[in-house]
Amino acid sequence: MAIKLQTLLNHAKEKRGSGMNPVVNETILEVVKLAYEAGIFVQITAGYRSFR
Repeated sequence: MAIKLQTLLNHAKEKRGSGMNPVVNETILEVVKLAYEAGIFVQITAGYRSFR
């Protein structure tokens, strides 16, 4: 059973954190969408890491 695109996008939104650059945030979602269209299921497992 294939995972749904919306599930991957929701997971990416949860994992990317709130401190990222907005351009990076949008790029992450675009990469997930393009990979999905190519039959590749991408999950974001970690997001923003501060210098601390």
